[in-house]
Amino acid sequence: MSIDEWAKKVAADIALGTDERAPADAAIFAHLGEFEDLARRTRLKIPAFARALTRAGLTLRSGEPYSAATLRAQIHRARTRRKEENRSEDSVKPPRVEQDRPGSSTVLNIPAGPTSSPSMNLTALERMQRSRPKRPTLGQSED
Repeated sequence: MSIDEWAKKVAADIALGTDERAPADAAIFAHLGEFEDLARRTRLKIPAFARALTRAGLTLRSGEPYSAATLRAQIHRARTRRKEENRSEDSVKPPRVEQDRPGSSTVLNIPAGPTSSPSMNLTALERMQRSRPKRPTLGQSED
């Protein structure tokens, strides 16, 4: 698939009728995987994709050409939405049950949560203050 073919597919999903338009975010989200694959393969940047959308007949509501800033924001929102959906799917799934061998006991694969140690909860400033050697203040002698 070429960048122009991708742009035509996105433009077709957005243009519903003569003056009607579907939300562009939904179309970008639907074609996000294709966009990322094309960007990886062709090594083209977002402005090239924005120009391809303009060539495909897609413009901003103001009538101006599709801008890289607009496309970049829409791609960011689509990636964020995908991450949120993946997180919600992961949190709903029950733990997976596996059998090592026939007749053996059942093993639960429960993902371990983040472990916290007291040092992980300290801020960088607190760690730095703890690591500094204690110096005598004025009026105190070193023992």
